[in-house]
Parts: sequence; structure tokens; C-alpha cells
Amino acid sequence: MSEALTLIGHPRAGSRTGALARAVATAIGGSVPGLDEWRTLELAEVVQVRIAGQPDDRPTPPATGDDPFTLVKSARLVVVATPSFKGTYTGLLKAFIDLLPPGHLGETVVVPIAVAGSDAHVQSTSDTLRAVLVEVGATVPVVLGVPESALAESDAIAQKFVADRAAEIARALA
Repeated sequence: MSEALTLIGHPRAGSRTGALARAVATAIGGSVPGLDEWRTLELAEVVQVRIAGQPDDRPTPPATGDDPFTLVKSARLVVVATPSFKGTYTGLLKAFIDLLPPGHLGETVVVPIAVAGSDAHVQSTSDTLRAVLVEVGATVPVVLGVPESALAESDAIAQKFVADRAAEIARALA
């Protein structure tokens, strides 16, 4: 059973959004007791999609045998990150969330991260992502919204966010 999971909804594996999510997960792991086992699930490696400008020779995802829905269900905490596409979270993440059974996240604390090019899209993506996660049963104590222009400072952003919000995350997990 995985204690915590980083779920990355970017359609390209290895994205800056994913790097921010991993930095937040690392910071949470260092600040919130009991979260010593972390796994990462890149939806781009699980769900095959093609986005504009992406080469046709995408690698085949590794056959890990791990069911992504079981990984999400078994985590106490999920850090879910997405860039903003057209003012909301990605269709890739939406498709994944739509396939979750009702109540699937009923015992899961989720910390959403929204990355966007403008402040308006940071806010709208944060709001819609929080709303859909609550709809599928997640407890969402905090949300991190980050402008794309700040991604070079991912580690510092993650450290500050967790320093400011670790108590809220810990209370939600209690």
C-alpha cells in the first residue's frame, strides 16, 4: 500500500509541472510525519494521447502491472498537478478523474497544484480542479496555484508552500 502519490496530469512526461509536483511531495514528506513512501504516476505514461507539436514516435508506456486507479485509492495523500489548458485542468486529467468510481477518493487527502500562464487561469484552474476533486470525494485542505513564469523556482515555491500549509495538510490526514 502506497502512503502517498504524486499524480501528474500533464500530457508530456517529464514536464516542469511534474517537477513542481515532485518538489511539493518531497517537501510534504519532510514536514508531515508518516508519509515516507511516495510513488509517482505520470498520466502521460498511462493514457496515450497526442498533443500538437508532439512527435508521432512516442514511447510505449512501461508495463508496470500497477493499476493507476488502485494506486490512487491506496494513497493516504495524493499531490495532483496539472497545467492549465484553455483555463482549466487538462483533458487527460479530466478523463482519468471521470473514470474514478463514485466515492473512490472518499478517504483520500488531495493537494492540487495548478500551473497557468496568467493569474486568471491560475485561479480558474485551481477552482475547477478543487471542485472536481471534492465531487469525487477527496478532502482538499489546500490548493497551490503557480504562474508558469515562476516554475524556475519550483523548489523554493514548494518549500514555502509546505512551510505555510503543512499543519493544514497534517490535520486533514489525522
